[in-house]
Amino acid sequence: PVVLLSGEVQQDNCRAIGLYPKFGFQTVGIFPALVEVGETYVNFRRMALIFDRGALAFAPEAAAEWR
Repeated sequence: PVVLLSGEVQQDNCRAIGLYPKFGFQTVGIFPALVEVGETYVNFRRMALIFDRGALAFAPEAAAEWR
């Protein structure tokens, strides 16, 4: 089965935005002014990863990384 994992990252969180791609995530959208923090609105970035979970069954070393 194909699996979609996604998450939102605050646009100014450079460490998270740099980390997600290391695990195969890509930016799929930006939500402008999604959350109000104090008196300002903050943009969020949606990161997503799509993978075939069945393919991991044939590569045990890769599957171990996803557990």
